[in-house]
Formats: sequence, structure tokens, C-alpha cells
Amino acid sequence: MKFRRPEGLWLAIAYIAVGSFLHIRSCWGPSERITRFSPLGILVSIVVFLPSLITALLLFIL
Repeated sequence: MKFRRPEGLWLAIAYIAVGSFLHIRSCWGPSERITRFSPLGILVSIVVFLPSLITALLLFIL
């Protein structure tokens, strides 16, 4: 697969959102001090991931 610049950028943003989601789930969840921010971080990472992945796929197909 060869990505042009726009879809590669959106796919990179989607990968960063996945990494953020995994980091928040595995590192923030067990911590007592910052566990209250975990749901917000998960929500933000999902809200960033879905549109960026859909945009990358649409740009790749079209």
C-alpha cells in the first residue's frame, strides 16, 4: 500500500489516537490519582480515532 500525503497524515493521527487509548487504559486506570481523568481521555481518543480513520479510508478509496 502506498499512501499519498493527506491519507497518510490522517492515518498517522488515527495511530496516535490508538496509542493514546492504550496508554490511558493501561497506565492511567490503575493509578489512584489520575483515574478520574481516564474516561475523559478514552472519550477524546475515540472521538479523534473514528473520524481520522474514516477520512483516511475515504481519501484512499477516492
